[in-house]
Amino acid sequence: MPVIKDAEIYWAKLDPEFPHPKYLKPHVKEWSLEIRTSDRDISDLWEDEFHLKMKKIKEEDTGKVYYRAKLQKMAIGNTEAPDAKIGYPVEVVDPHLKPVDPKLVGNGSIGDIMVSFREWTFEGKKGITADLRKVRVKKLVEYYREFEEFDELDEELEVIGTVHDKKEKKAMDGIDEDEIY
Repeated sequence: MPVIKDAEIYWAKLDPEFPHPKYLKPHVKEWSLEIRTSDRDISDLWEDEFHLKMKKIKEEDTGKVYYRAKLQKMAIGNTEAPDAKIGYPVEVVDPHLKPVDPKLVGNGSIGDIMVSFREWTFEGKKGITADLRKVRVKKLVEYYREFEEFDELDEELEVIGTVHDKKEKKAMDGIDEDEIY
């Protein structure tokens, strides 16, 4: 299979147990990542050889230019079935092919991305797209999610009102709405 070499990895969502909802299609689940390069020639190569739609980005604060593309793999296809089965996750390994926890792949990691090609047709248009298959992380920027906690307070919970749902409200004939809310 084709391999994209030495890509900068950003926004890796590769947790095998938790594929995320596709943008504007919450019933479609996928694993994904963004690849970047600041080299225009590499961007052109990725577009030509890997059928990627590279987007040029100029950072407002630094003026730095880079090129990016999103790669994804469907976990659960275009179905709303509650019993839809999750597909095989994206394998993430180190240079020695030992498994790497995909939740640790942070922004700025460097790696090789294995893809496969697939033809598509949509609304009379045709094309070829690259689907994410495997990731070999060569330089890892570890991502750890930090959870902030509230400080405990010395006060008690105060109940300041009650809200009734609309079905219950409709069942309460003769009661003024202002009395409920």
